[in-house]
Amino acid sequence: MKHVFAKLEKSGTTAPLLFDLYTRCYRGVVGREIELAGVDRRDTVLNVGCGAMPFTAVLVAKLADADVYALDNDDSVPERARRNVAYANVADRVQIVTGDGRAADDAPLPHETVTTAFVAVQATPKAEIVDHLRALEDGPDRIVVRHPRGAVADEYGALPPAYEPVDAVSHPMPTFGKSLLFERR
Repeated sequence: MKHVFAKLEKSGTTAPLLFDLYTRCYRGVVGREIELAGVDRRDTVLNVGCGAMPFTAVLVAKLADADVYALDNDDSVPERARRNVAYANVADRVQIVTGDGRAADDAPLPHETVTTAFVAVQATPKAEIVDHLRALEDGPDRIVVRHPRGAVADEYGALPPAYEPVDAVSHPMPTFGKSLLFERR
């Protein structure tokens, strides 16, 4: 399922209508996550696992008026993602970068300004990503992680039960049922 969605996103980057549809489906999800983490225009957000259709990054920029660094480890994503960001008219607030969430300090972004991280459901391994973000000296204070539903948890990778969030919000999505909020230690 994870690979099917990735292919759909990549093939749909030349179809603005598909991007609009995808973004509409996630508007409520991202709105709840913004509220969960208390994101506003003073924040700079790192979106780990943005994909070719970086709807989370676009919606954070639009709904919270925050600056966003959208990170993906797939070299074929940036060009496609930039097209969608430009189409959504937020290219001035969303920067697409290539890198690995487990080594986000190696990505070309100003870590000292990143206040919040959003970790996509398809980003793996989640525990390593969360641990890395928490360990960064100038890392984000808040980390929102989309938690996969049981039926797809093995494919998308879930955080171990020992990872206890400080808060959470539920979603009616087929692949993930909630977003978990963690704070940096």
